Amino acid sequence: MAKRHPLMNIWDSMLSRCYNKNNESYKYYGELGVTVCSRWRYFFTNFVEDMGPRPEGYTLERKNPFGNYEPDNCEWATRKEQANNKRWNYNNYVI
Repeated sequence: MAKRHPLMNIWDSMLSRCYNKNNESYKYYGELGVTVCSRWRYFFTNFVEDMGPRPEGYTLERKNPFGNYEPDNCEWATRKEQANNKRWNYNNYVI
């Protein structure tokens, strides 16, 4: 049996948060209009190419928490970095 790519679960979770109304996090993503760019939504290989390998202990982060999942708005970040970049933390964003 072929080994699953290490980024496949991250990609699947990203898509589910944005498009699966049964996902418990959908209300924070898809319901608020967060989408995945077509380059990533339809082609896992593009996601892997754009993001590169995930450093140990890092997770997928949207730089602008009001933006979509797309190459210019995503990076690998620590949990601490993500905690400082939440929608309700308006220190860095003008709404």
